[in-house]
Amino acid sequence: MEPFPEKKVWSRLASASAVRPGGERAEPVAVSTLTSIVSPATVASPFTGIRACILVIELVERMALAGGHRGADDLADHVYASLGFIVLGDIATLRDQDGDEITIVVPRVRVEPAVRARGGTPLVRAPAEVVPLLRRATGRGVVCYRELTLGTGDAVRLKAVVEPTSRVASDGYRSSTRGTYVARDDLAPVVLEEVLEAPPW
Repeated sequence: MEPFPEKKVWSRLASASAVRPGGERAEPVAVSTLTSIVSPATVASPFTGIRACILVIELVERMALAGGHRGADDLADHVYASLGFIVLGDIATLRDQDGDEITIVVPRVRVEPAVRARGGTPLVRAPAEVVPLLRRATGRGVVCYRELTLGTGDAVRLKAVVEPTSRVASDGYRSSTRGTYVARDDLAPVVLEEVLEAPPW
């Protein structure tokens, strides 16, 4: 389901001016636009130590199927029941092909991976971040974790309602203006879709 089915959705942030004629601030607008992450990697995985801008951890409970080889690691012999997700990070900045930038609050976003993860790594220790998810386990299986990391330069499609905050002039060979926006997670879900291909700019 789209996070804003009843709104006009813009594919380019440049189409939404920060200030209307007369100085009136523009209203928040719904966008679905390709961006890249430009923030530094500030969060470290509590399991592997890998650093990322946005880190998604999913806990799953691995249970053997009836008739399977109990205890084996063969995916076909097990079912993996999701115990939930947590998104780790702070404030991140995304940039589109026009140079416009959007600020998002990472723990409030929903991240959709390009490829659904399978399997999982057995949980040896439980960092504080995942303890709330552990309470959902049935105890009939092995709790495992999966990770998705998004780093500087990775491409994501942003689906959100954004509010323009300013437009600033940039110097250089070609003078232009770029806008800054903030994703309004209080107005609609902020969704990031992982894109495997590098952005074309």
